[in-house]
Amino acid sequence: MKPLRDLSLKKVDSHSVVFETSNRHELHVFVLEHDVVRVLLKRDGKLKMPRTWAIEWEREVPVEGRDRIDVSGFARPAFSHSQNGDEFVIKTEKLEIRIDLKKARFEWWTQGLPVLSERATGSIYLSKHSEKIEHYFAMTQSCEMYGLGEASGDLARKGSRTQFKNIDAMGYDAEKTDPLYKHFPFLIHRDRQVALGIFYDSFATTTVDCGQEIDNYHGPYFSYRAESGDLDYYIILGPEIREVTKKFTRLTGRPMMPPKWSLSYSGSTMTYTDAPNAQDALMGFLDKLREHKLPCSSFHLSSGYTSIGKKRYVFNWNRDKIPDPKNLVQSFKEAGLRFIPNIKPVLLQDHPLYDEAKALFVRDSESDQPELSQFWDGMGSHLDFTNPKAFDWWKTKIKETLVSQGIDSVWNDNNEYEIWDDEARCHGFGSEWPIKQGRPIQTLLMAMASRQALLESNPTQRPFVVSRSGMPGLQRYNQTWSGDNFTAWKTLRFNLYMALNLGLSGVGNSGHDIGGFSGPRPSPELFLRWIQHGIFYPRFVIHSWKAEGVNEPWMYPEIVPQIRKLFE
Repeated sequence: MKPLRDLSLKKVDSHSVVFETSNRHELHVFVLEHDVVRVLLKRDGKLKMPRTWAIEWEREVPVEGRDRIDVSGFARPAFSHSQNGDEFVIKTEKLEIRIDLKKARFEWWTQGLPVLSERATGSIYLSKHSEKIEHYFAMTQSCEMYGLGEASGDLARKGSRTQFKNIDAMGYDAEKTDPLYKHFPFLIHRDRQVALGIFYDSFATTTVDCGQEIDNYHGPYFSYRAESGDLDYYIILGPEIREVTKKFTRLTGRPMMPPKWSLSYSGSTMTYTDAPNAQDALMGFLDKLREHKLPCSSFHLSSGYTSIGKKRYVFNWNRDKIPDPKNLVQSFKEAGLRFIPNIKPVLLQDHPLYDEAKALFVRDSESDQPELSQFWDGMGSHLDFTNPKAFDWWKTKIKETLVSQGIDSVWNDNNEYEIWDDEARCHGFGSEWPIKQGRPIQTLLMAMASRQALLESNPTQRPFVVSRSGMPGLQRYNQTWSGDNFTAWKTLRFNLYMALNLGLSGVGNSGHDIGGFSGPRPSPELFLRWIQHGIFYPRFVIHSWKAEGVNEPWMYPEIVPQIRKLFE
């Protein structure tokens, strides 16, 4: 890796300043607002990913993405610029950017104070023989750091390291496990009581090190490292933390308005749909609610309803377990509950619809065949939502198999796009790109397709989509949660920090699996404390999969009266 150095001014226009280096790289500085500035590096004058799905800012993102150079919607205010020797200065009403042209080093000032500086010994590093990118900031003793989505560990991120490589982390340790399900390279940095947001609009595998790494030659620093993609980052001035979050959510899109019914208790467990008499078991859940006088507005229908043998096949109804889905859905609606059925973006090789969908999958890197990845109990292929035909096929199947039964919400699950072949090819809406450039983009497009299917089916109803994986922008389309957590007291503690940092990262509509998804059953006290905590989240779901018996509100009769009061 070699540091980027020796910038020279190429041009200045109404909203940007462009620098170039002797080896044909271009560094663009976009003045988007007085308090929002963007820095984009074009390696060899080109972009790896010419479109983005993260940036909204007053414009709805189209399915095929937004041109990465498009700055429409932003105010693009007038700014001043000057050069004195090797120092170039850009000024807005609220920010001042001082650039050392020799070192290609940026300092960010506001109100006459330096509040963020790149590392003096080297800031941007590129490799001639790989697509890796590294970006380094100096770190002061007094600075604080927050954000990074649902990353495990403490609320304060200083001293931590987080990898964004979305995987199915069932039973994770909420204090230590890394990586997890979501991709959020968004950090809030505060120093001298001034908060700045730093957002990297890139979705390759990434590591954000908040000072865990120490190197005697460079002084304290924090860093962003990406395996591929473009260096494209936004600096967002608060100066308060809450203002950074507000502006970041404006940048990546305001949250969708959920239906009111989604805010109440939602039942869930894999046990009911895995049972051979799933329809009777589900009706028994309604009986239990009446017996214990517990309010409930929805039920997360786990994937067992799609089974053939021991495997799960999205968009299939197991009619042996559930002989009459439409009647079951209607019975739940009459009791005041909506179904939220589990759907997955992978078709196993022996799926009844595999041949029908064969042209719609992400392609293998070395052939024109569908990629194959380990998925649950077999090998399967991931649908490619950057292929318009796959996007539309997904919507059609939701309508044919779920909406037709009276269902009006869906649960996008196991959608991390854990494809280990980095060079597997995505259609890219006609401009092919490798999966390593944007696994989370597939997840976001899956959410868009699911939401569109529901809207097209019931235009007068608010659609409701839940998604386990995601990236900045997911709040525009769905609710989320912290995945398959583990039953332990410390999970209760660290899930709270995860939710707070996810909220600071623009996603407030979230929650956890109350009582823990995997691991032992919670004790009565832990279960009660978890419910006392969980009722304050938009997503209040008791969900689990346990060999010794699943979590249900009535499993400890001695605390049911207290639980009933909390539910009410």
